[in-house]
Amino acid sequence: MIKVDQYRDIWLSEKFDEVIGFYPREFYPLDNFSSFKVEYNGYLYASAEEAFQANLFIKDYPEIADMIKNSHSAHEAQKIRFKYEDKITLSEEEILELMENILRCKINQNPYVKKKLLETKNYMIVEDSPKDNYWGWGSNRDGQNKLGNLWMKLRKELIDKYMEKITIGKKKENTNYKFRETCFGIVDKDDEFYITAKNGEPSLIGGGVEEGETHLETLKREFMEEAGLTIEECNEFITIDCFWVTQNNEDMESLANFYITKISNDIVDNTEKESKLVKVKKKELIKILPLPYQKKAIELYLKD
Repeated sequence: MIKVDQYRDIWLSEKFDEVIGFYPREFYPLDNFSSFKVEYNGYLYASAEEAFQANLFIKDYPEIADMIKNSHSAHEAQKIRFKYEDKITLSEEEILELMENILRCKINQNPYVKKKLLETKNYMIVEDSPKDNYWGWGSNRDGQNKLGNLWMKLRKELIDKYMEKITIGKKKENTNYKFRETCFGIVDKDDEFYITAKNGEPSLIGGGVEEGETHLETLKREFMEEAGLTIEECNEFITIDCFWVTQNNEDMESLANFYITKISNDIVDNTEKESKLVKVKKKELIKILPLPYQKKAIELYLKD
């Protein structure tokens, strides 16, 4: 039998003669080939790898970028890049900046990626590729590890941000909280805030993050369902962790992510008929919002 080199499965290759091992590793979301979608410059890519490779060419050779956009896999996207390597005009600094921006989008748009990155705590992060001495640390584990270094830089940004995260309410010890993550858009247009009234109760536009959704996907869905609005741009504003008790006497933790959101001028019929789009003057909004974390977010927004 021909022995197959299994770089990541040394134990299998040593112990078994006829076994090939496969399974994603614990921190596979940090791999550019992992299937976490990334929206970058208005285009939704299937992975960070495809986003990165396409944007190496998109300015000077858009036809090559289109080939990468239409590729069937991250592997194929990489092969196209290698084929046209000599046409890349970006400097090393610009390439590193591009990669950093795409990784930041991947984190912001995929909560599970953010979760796994924070789970690395203060450990060194490496791309343990046996082939790449630039982005990874190579076969001798002495490479430049540029990708790992970018992940560690972004991890520090996240940790610093979460240290500054605002908390409302006091978390009680030995209490089993029901957890809900939400996303809300702050729409400030023509000196008015766009909000919704659900069965008469005012709220910022947004709602719960469904399983598998990115924050951007949640916002786009909620804006269309609740208000018939299309998002053109959104930027992170603040995260507020709120501990409270519901009317049913249920202990609740709400992790609310707020985004400053720009919308198109087109308004269509919303699909949630109990929701109604409402425009409110800036000075009035804080007075009418019932949820404390929404009030706090608007207070901070108006303060800025």
